Amino acid sequence: MYARENTIYQLLAQGFEIESQTENDGTIKIVAGKWG
Repeated sequence: MYARENTIYQLLAQGFEIESQTENDGTIKIVAGKWG
């Protein structure tokens, strides 16, 4: 869990937009996109 959160923080630090989507079965999907 911590490693995954670290990855998300690193993406945020690099300017990525992080979007989390909850699927119907309860799975949380993380979508990272970079603009510019």
